[in-house]
Amino acid sequence: MALSTALSELFALLARRWRFALGVFLLLAAGTISLILIMPPRYVAQSTLLAKFGREYLTKEGASGAGLAPANFGQEDIVSSVVEIMRTQSLADQVVHQMGASVLYPGLRQSGDDGIPLERLAALRFAAALSVSPARRSNVIVARFANTDPKVAAEALNLYIQAFETKYLALYGENRVDFLSRDLKRLQGELAAAQDAMTAFERDHRSYFRDGQLDVLGKRRTEVETQRARAFACCADTAAAADLAKQVAELDRRIADASANQDTLRLLARRRDLAQEAYDSASKRLQEAQITRNMDEGRITSVEVIEPASPPARQAPPSRLVKIILALGLSAIAAVAATFLAQILSVRFATAAQLRQAFTLPVLADIPSWNSDQR
Repeated sequence: MALSTALSELFALLARRWRFALGVFLLLAAGTISLILIMPPRYVAQSTLLAKFGREYLTKEGASGAGLAPANFGQEDIVSSVVEIMRTQSLADQVVHQMGASVLYPGLRQSGDDGIPLERLAALRFAAALSVSPARRSNVIVARFANTDPKVAAEALNLYIQAFETKYLALYGENRVDFLSRDLKRLQGELAAAQDAMTAFERDHRSYFRDGQLDVLGKRRTEVETQRARAFACCADTAAAADLAKQVAELDRRIADASANQDTLRLLARRRDLAQEAYDSASKRLQEAQITRNMDEGRITSVEVIEPASPPARQAPPSRLVKIILALGLSAIAAVAATFLAQILSVRFATAAQLRQAFTLPVLADIPSWNSDQR
């Protein structure tokens, strides 16, 4: 009942002020439709990328760094990192500088008088027209760019993707080749020095490193010590015993020298082996770095373009027809609202009910309005 009463009052109001409502509707509709027709259509170019778990998300394993182990990154972390890199303003600046602000936005030719450089203003508009978002529950990233020219939209988006790949390689690419080459050369020199030191020591002390030299000296000492004991025990030949004692002392010195030299040789061999291990590890890291740099030079990354942008054949929704229908609907709603507002602000009373509500007094008479046809 209340709804029917409200609708009755609404239609009665519109019937009384139909000229005002129609004027507001026509004015708003004409303005919005003219604006829709004047505004150039928008074309949205789209490109899709695939973010994979690549070598940049692997960490060195172990003290030597010889092995690789996956870092503590999930799929969402990788995709989020790629998306944030793609959203950096420097990429938009690079595309605007490469294509030119006048090509991207011809309407900005007269702009730039407010203190903002023309390229900077174009870059800000570029960033506002760009959309980068991950596809739901996947490692696919969708990039979109809107422009009034379909060819410009596709070309700008492809340049943007190329700029992103260059930046991605700069962030995650291999830049250790020169350092590892210098380090390998240094380790090669240390290995050669360790080998030369070991070879020189063996050459200078060759007599101590014959096969079984320590065993021969030990046996000889045992024999001399036995002879000295016999000479002293049975014959009491102190002179012979003293001479044999000197031989034992000489043999002890030679055994001590041989043992010390062998310890020194083992130390030099250990240093040579450590230098060889360090050289082999550095050589392997250099080979891996060179392979990675070759991949970088070939622009091989863990982010691959699934589909590059192409000029869109149709303008971005909504179409002009849909916009015009929406404009007509909104204009009608605005006209009704304006009519209600005019009625509220009006000091005139259109019905007897309004008089009774305003003054709380009875109405004595209600004279209807007559037109010329009713006379």
